[in-house]
Amino acid sequence: MDVALFEKIVREVSLHRSLREFKLVGSGEPAIHPRFRELMEISARHSMPTVVYTNGSLLRRFPHREILSWGLDTIVVSVDGIDPDDYGRIRIGGDYASLRKAVMDFYKCRESSRRKSPIIEIRHVIMPDETVSQLLEFRGTWLGTADTVKFNRLEPATDQYEFEDPSRPKCRGIRREMGIWWDGTAPLCPGYWRDFLGNVRDSTISELWRHSRLEHMRQCHERRDFADVQVCLKCRKGC
Repeated sequence: MDVALFEKIVREVSLHRSLREFKLVGSGEPAIHPRFRELMEISARHSMPTVVYTNGSLLRRFPHREILSWGLDTIVVSVDGIDPDDYGRIRIGGDYASLRKAVMDFYKCRESSRRKSPIIEIRHVIMPDETVSQLLEFRGTWLGTADTVKFNRLEPATDQYEFEDPSRPKCRGIRREMGIWWDGTAPLCPGYWRDFLGNVRDSTISELWRHSRLEHMRQCHERRDFADVQVCLKCRKGC
């Protein structure tokens, strides 16, 4: 994403003070953006409640005190694998010990600075062969160097089930968040990224958030009538 587009998004979103989180996340590592430092300075200037997802690169590429100066709310560190061996197998070329040290050093830096933020959150995707006892041990290990540990379920790459579920609950995603890709494209909803509302280069975020197609989808969920939104019946991620 180019810096001008990022600043346009931040400027517009900052007008909505009810905003809970501004997340930097996606199919890749945010911290390797060649102008990431500028993006963070823009976010800090507008006092955005920002959450950055990282595989740990953020903590290794930038001085810890500089990261603290950006005023981030939360840093979510993805840890793949339950132990060093699993981590090395899943994250090819990764070094579990190096990641642990980076998180620990940043935690100590934050504590010595007498700051409560950013919150350091460890996020782990549960693999099929991992046991409850392993997950509890993982949680206990990382809580010594982080504020919280959370888990996600492993999901197939596809965003659709093979079967329809007519008893689906009302979708929360279409009422609480909107995604924006690197090129400004806004997907229809958090659970379906193959159809689009438009582009923030051509529309305001408010216009896209109140787009007639998205409003229609919300109304269908309120009525629990999915006849006109068939894609919702097979959605994995929208509930």
